[in-house]
Amino acid sequence: MVGTAAGQAIMILASPLLARVYTPDQFGAYGVYVALVSIAAVVVALRYDAALPLPAEDDEAVDLLALSAIVAVVMSLLIGLAVWLAVTQFIADPSSPLRALAWLMPLGLLLTGFQQILTFWATRQEAFRESARSNLLQGATMSATQLALGVLGAGTDGLGSGYVLARATGVASLAPTVNAAHLRLLRRISLGRLRTVAVRHRRFPLFALGASLLNSASVQAPVLVLAALFEATVVGWFSITVRVLQLPGTILGNAVGQVFYARVSRSDLATRASTTRMVYRSLLVLGTGPMALLVIGGEEAFALVFGEAWRGAGLYARWLAPWLLIVLVTAPLSSLVYVANRQRTELGFQALLLVTRVATLVAGAELGGATVSIALYGAGSAGMWAAYLVWLLRVGGVGIADPLRWLVREVVIALLLTSPLVLASALSLPVWAWVVAAVASITCMVPRALRVVREIARQDVEWAA
Repeated sequence: MVGTAAGQAIMILASPLLARVYTPDQFGAYGVYVALVSIAAVVVALRYDAALPLPAEDDEAVDLLALSAIVAVVMSLLIGLAVWLAVTQFIADPSSPLRALAWLMPLGLLLTGFQQILTFWATRQEAFRESARSNLLQGATMSATQLALGVLGAGTDGLGSGYVLARATGVASLAPTVNAAHLRLLRRISLGRLRTVAVRHRRFPLFALGASLLNSASVQAPVLVLAALFEATVVGWFSITVRVLQLPGTILGNAVGQVFYARVSRSDLATRASTTRMVYRSLLVLGTGPMALLVIGGEEAFALVFGEAWRGAGLYARWLAPWLLIVLVTAPLSSLVYVANRQRTELGFQALLLVTRVATLVAGAELGGATVSIALYGAGSAGMWAAYLVWLLRVGGVGIADPLRWLVREVVIALLLTSPLVLASALSLPVWAWVVAAVASITCMVPRALRVVREIARQDVEWAA
């Protein structure tokens, strides 16, 4: 968690600088590129990579690792080339920022696929230190590359090149988790062994693949739908909002989620329930306060930090904050789907989530424009993820009464801690007074957050023992 927090800090600190060397429309094109890569990356290994932590024996796990890698190479090249051809065919303008990024599609997809495989392999090995180091290096590489190329005037190419180099860094840093013993087992790979392991874990491509693809599509659909409905500036505002707000939750959620998956994948029901309760409550404490800050002062915060040109992104942040809080709490628990073998239900949920998101964006465009679309999208996504969270808690052996009570408690505490900012906003005080109030609210939240981090660390030490 320390390593991933450092990587998070680098990317957050770099974001205001990036917002001043790239324009909103360049961020919009980059957001479309990342959306396409992210959706396609789910398919590259046919979700066999998600099964890597489950086999009891290393022989079977290594066979699964080889199968995932072979499938990833073939699928990433095929999909990457297809997307590249489609973009260059349908976007005739050679100066289009998205067309300029098309040549990076196959490479970005290949590296993202291998990074996903090695991340699940590191989870199996409980190589959490290596995973944290990987997140740190990726954050530093992406931020430094994008910033340097942006200063040199590279434009959208600079954003895409930073993404690709960061994924290459992630692959290189996780590669040592495949040690000499694993490499010896890889020499025994045969077509028959690959066929056997493919059939044994067939539920992953049959059900988990569809659910994961729908999940990725529902996450990335807003960028693609907004690009079709509105100008590039709207896409850029949305992209940087999600980039900044999801970054802490993504990195923290991945760190906690890897540990959680490793602990519950072969545990009894009682341990699974207690671990689920601890993770839910800890992430709720960490996320509720920042969510309240964004709802109260999102516009002023974005205008102050990123520049007046990005004030629209701050408005979007206010509408999206509740949804992102629920995602922060829910995402690390999603591995319960694999542990409990509930991929079919997951598939149905992700399909409904995708339909809800697209429908809210289109309806908002018809009713009142981009801001209404974002507001409806945030509300619809929050409702769907809340229902998903309740279902995951039940799968993890946890009822709804205690989690609901903890949620109400944290919301009340967050409102009390942000009262200085509420007062400053209500009285329309000068910027300096608003900043003082925001710092006071954040300062009050830090001790509780540190206590939660220490508790998670203590629990991890007990689990390891």
